[in-house]
Amino acid sequence: MFEFNIMYLSLLINLNLKAVRKFAPTTGGVKKPHCYHRGTGALRQGKLPFQRLVREIAQDLKDIQLARRIHGDKA
Repeated sequence: MFEFNIMYLSLLINLNLKAVRKFAPTTGGVKKPHCYHRGTGALRQGKLPFQRLVREIAQDLKDIQLARRIHGDKA
């Protein structure tokens, strides 16, 4: 009976230590800001205008195809 209590207590202590380690802050405690490679910011800024251009061209192609279908022309 006494051995069972000791084993049970040691199991609870181990589980509690694992939980404490899991939620404890890492060494240092201060997270460094993420640094991107050079030019990444410029690529991100240029991405949106390029997407708008691609969408505009795709919409123009759809409009041309629709007009051809309406007029009965075959591509």
